[in-house]
Amino acid sequence: MNFEYLCSYLAELSLLEYGMLAYLPSTVAAACVSVALFILVHAAPEGCPTWTPTLAHYSGYMPRDLQHCAQV
Repeated sequence: MNFEYLCSYLAELSLLEYGMLAYLPSTVAAACVSVALFILVHAAPEGCPTWTPTLAHYSGYMPRDLQHCAQV
């Protein structure tokens, strides 16, 4: 599964959820990346990326900051 397509799909699904209005768009986008990484790691654990320091630096979020948004 293509990572970018999965992120886009999750972002589009978030547009349908009224509860997602409580979050900043950057939080929703970072949560979509986090969930996509989680799905890909569990689908094929060998060689799949995880939340890296580079992602944390450029997004401004740590995985623990995105946990509630990702669960919604």
